[in-house]
Amino acid sequence: KAAVVVGAGDSGLQEALTLAQFAADVLMVEREAAATGQQAYRDAVAEAANIRLLTGYRVVEVLGGEVVTGVRLSEAASDTTQDVECAAVFVYTGLAPATQMLAPLLTLSPTDHVPTDIRLATALPGLFAAGAVRADFSGQAVSAAGDGATAAVTAHSYLERLDQQLSMGR
Repeated sequence: KAAVVVGAGDSGLQEALTLAQFAADVLMVEREAAATGQQAYRDAVAEAANIRLLTGYRVVEVLGGEVVTGVRLSEAASDTTQDVECAAVFVYTGLAPATQMLAPLLTLSPTDHVPTDIRLATALPGLFAAGAVRADFSGQAVSAAGDGATAAVTAHSYLERLDQQLSMGR
């Protein structure tokens, strides 16, 4: 299953590049008509064989019960929706968190930030938060980069465990 990165600004593009080192398939979802990050990051993402950028869409719902199983996407131009299977979701949507899509699944902070543990996992298995979207973020770019790396490593471990469980027939 894919890892989904929401947002294609600098942080989202960087996260997709980090995840691409661990995940077989990374889907980036950007509500704008094009990625908004720096050209160097856009070029690197375009060159990565396992990253796909989907523009003009937004995530309206994270699907799953006790674990993430997918996302529901809404196309801006037609307002149609489609469901995409995934094993993990990473939200990089800017400094003001756009996290209401998570409210049915998690208890958000009073400022709509996502609570995480020290490894940046949320209370919902398969959902990770990093950077400005998570509670207790320092507001520094270097911290966001560190968060992205930590979340990617945690997601990788999670996906390996999930794969082992599926192989064992659980």
